Amino acid sequence: MIEQLINNYGNFHDAIVLNVEHKTNIDLTNNKFKTGIQEVILVISCFNQFKDYEKNIIKIKFTEVEEFRYIKYDGMIIDSFKERENDSFIIDFDPIITSNKAGDLITKQNSESMLSIKFKDIFYEIIDRNASS
Repeated sequence: MIEQLINNYGNFHDAIVLNVEHKTNIDLTNNKFKTGIQEVILVISCFNQFKDYEKNIIKIKFTEVEEFRYIKYDGMIIDSFKERENDSFIIDFDPIITSNKAGDLITKQNSESMLSIKFKDIFYEIIDRNASS
């Protein structure tokens, strides 16, 4: 599913985060403390590059979250860094952007990122097509 998300929305250029939700899935039934799969849900306004840059509002659900960093930010996402690390993925929506000698832009993971998620699985759905925000 991550490949489909990247194919449709690329680097999330000019995307806006509308909602962030973190679920710990802590279970306190029978007075026992158990942790389950942690989840992060993002709702973002972004452009579908294969639908003539149609604006969509999408809901992305990251499961089995290993690391999550979010610092309130009201600006647009300029670019994103994506990497596979063993059986996990990392998406950094606030990467370090540099260029090489040829002038090509290069993104690197930002240790001080405003929004970064390391996870094992991802699901997404389109909530609204041709959204106006």
